[in-house]
Amino acid sequence: MDGQALPMEPEPPLPAAPAAGRAGAEAAERSAEAGGAPAGAADREPLRSLREAFARLQPPSPPAAQAGAAAAAGSGASDTAEEPPAPAPGEREYRLPALPPGASLTGALEALLLAADGPLELRELCEVLDGCDWVPVRRALWELRERLRQEPAGGLELVEVAGGWRLVTRPCYAAYVERLQTIEREERLTEAQLETLAVIAYRQPVPRAEIDAIRGADSSGVLRTLMDKGLVRVTGRAEQPGRPFLYGTTGRFLERFGLKSIRDLPHPRGG
Repeated sequence: MDGQALPMEPEPPLPAAPAAGRAGAEAAERSAEAGGAPAGAADREPLRSLREAFARLQPPSPPAAQAGAAAAAGSGASDTAEEPPAPAPGEREYRLPALPPGASLTGALEALLLAADGPLELRELCEVLDGCDWVPVRRALWELRERLRQEPAGGLELVEVAGGWRLVTRPCYAAYVERLQTIEREERLTEAQLETLAVIAYRQPVPRAEIDAIRGADSSGVLRTLMDKGLVRVTGRAEQPGRPFLYGTTGRFLERFGLKSIRDLPHPRGG
């Protein structure tokens, strides 16, 4: 055979565990972790360093809750902006967006602010609205804020914060919003999942064999669970015999841990 290595069969993909069997998969994950070959203290040092660095990450508070808290505490949110001046007689006509029949500039702004993930600057609003002039947009923002103020039992208010405008929930409804966020919060990650996620985050793209070697345990069940949660994905195949899958983190991982990019990960010891 000329000493040439035979190509190995590609590593099969990890299928998503069915909902009915997820408890069994998690039990198998714990069993695999406990039954894996124990690593020595020296072998565990890289993993310990990665886990310590990874532990410094804290999932951020939801943006809506942050904005609502700022409005409640009065920290940075402006609520005293003066009414824009009324158009003077003979004032030039401003460029307005081409709104569909029955729509209004105020309604368009309300829709944009509700759909946005953060504050929108006046410049951004004008750009989205067909490049219209800022004066009518500023007036419509003020009208929207006044309309919301006149609904004392309403759930939303408009605040000017961080150089832009944002719709936030009223502080009097904070307890219900927090309860909803608690219900929707993702389940707590297990120690095995955090270990595996730390290895992938710092070593990506990384094959499963390297993850197993660093952890000293089989990671197939943990990887399947992390992929089900949308935190890990297959990024390609390694250029080595068998061409095993390479794993990396996802945009959902960045969102959950409050990172702009992987470069923002805390530096591990000796890294």
